[in-house]
Amino acid sequence: FVSLGGLITSKSFLDSVEFDPTAQTHFHVIDRRLRKHVATYEHDAFYCFHTINAFEAGNDVHVRLCSYENAMCMKLLNLDNMSRRSGCEYPLSTVTQFTLPGAARHDAVETDSASKRRARAERRDINSSVHLDLPWINPRFARKEHR
Repeated sequence: FVSLGGLITSKSFLDSVEFDPTAQTHFHVIDRRLRKHVATYEHDAFYCFHTINAFEAGNDVHVRLCSYENAMCMKLLNLDNMSRRSGCEYPLSTVTQFTLPGAARHDAVETDSASKRRARAERRDINSSVHLDLPWINPRFARKEHR
């Protein structure tokens, strides 16, 4: 999250960003047709710069992204550290897929927003030997299942 006090007193935006490893990551599902929030899913904390794709398969929504275990990459991948070539080992992302069970059918939703339960997202590392960020896919495959 971004600390507003940190924004005022910090030298950079990066200095005001805090990572809480005990917090939950939230996936908010928006129905594109209804144009409204229909579900929220949770998973353990992780950090992500960029998504790869999201698509429906059966009753589930799948979200593919480049994930990091924590936000240390933000501190290490700043211009000062990279220009120093200090010999530190930079963290590598993992291509990860999160499955939101029943999200395509809105199974994770109750009608009363005050009592809306939060379902658990399922995590699967797709290929731990491939480390990338700023991914690009062919636009014809956006929002579609792909290899």
